[in-house]
Amino acid sequence: MGRIITMIADTKSGWNFIAFLVVLLRTYAGRKIRLVCDNARYHHTRAVHDWLDGHRQWIEVYWLTPYCPDLNLIERLWGHT
Repeated sequence: MGRIITMIADTKSGWNFIAFLVVLLRTYAGRKIRLVCDNARYHHTRAVHDWLDGHRQWIEVYWLTPYCPDLNLIERLWGHT
């Protein structure tokens, strides 16, 4: 069964998103990660894209279409919390 991996940060930023990606890499060490992301600005910083380019053998990102909360499954979980 799947798991939800979370990380608490003071702000939403590209650097904190990279820190979260590092947590994912450690959690799923040795396995390919397929990550679905929305189009939040901090997901698209130069630092994030450079980091993802350097780790593409381990993390494959699927970007949701902009402004489509029905496709973002985490929105349903947030609705319950």
